[in-house]
Amino acid sequence: MRNLAARTAVATATGALALTLVPATGAGAAEYSLDRRIADSQVKESSGLSRSTYKRPLLWTHNDSGDGPRLFAISRKGKTRAVVNIQGASANDWEDISSGPGNTLWIGDIGDNGRRRSHITVYRIKEPKNLKVKSVKATRFDLDYPDGAHDAEGLMVNPRTGRLFVISKASGNAAVYRAPEVLRSGTINKLTRVASAPDIVTAAAFSRDARKIVIGTYGSAYVYSKLGGKARKLSKPKTAQGESLTVSRSGRSIFVGSEGRQSPIYRMPMPR
Repeated sequence: MRNLAARTAVATATGALALTLVPATGAGAAEYSLDRRIADSQVKESSGLSRSTYKRPLLWTHNDSGDGPRLFAISRKGKTRAVVNIQGASANDWEDISSGPGNTLWIGDIGDNGRRRSHITVYRIKEPKNLKVKSVKATRFDLDYPDGAHDAEGLMVNPRTGRLFVISKASGNAAVYRAPEVLRSGTINKLTRVASAPDIVTAAAFSRDARKIVIGTYGSAYVYSKLGGKARKLSKPKTAQGESLTVSRSGRSIFVGSEGRQSPIYRMPMPR
């Protein structure tokens, strides 16, 4: 959460329901441009980013631990179009947000620096199309690791199948965990470890067509196009603490953000 070191390692590839990791290749500096800057002083620690599920240039973000359960809709000019409170949710350590099928947004309360939580929690909401809406109700899903508690900052949801993945944040023993195909509220859903993961993952996202996945660390982004394929490693722009990323609606760009006041969000081209 607050480790400023840029750590990178091996990479991943994914299909609709499975994830396999392979060595990364083709590391290099990527072109990038400033897409927007978050102007709202309430956003002090932008820890997650998600594209809107509707056809509009909004990006959704949230603060790290220390804030309440709310989301900020950030316009193309960096202004806050809406602040949406999440009913039925608490904010212990929100770390990532992902868009999913059916105009859903998924919020990962998955941070655990002390590795003491008995389970982690993910909230699913319906993205409000009307930005005058002040609050939405959440469905809560509790999840349990098969191998003890982990700190995690990467959450991604397949936009076609709705399958949810959590990526632990560790050095040397990080892993990708897959949630059950059907999540149930009111009980503990068991995660399954499906692959090893890069060191110090801070964010993850599928493209809208689910054909690409991007996994981010503090300093790099790894892009995969198919199951068993090789990753394209990109150097992210230098930021104070780059913890967030998402893929644009078109799939042609990657947005990467950072914690801090008036934090920038950069646009990087998606490799073909």
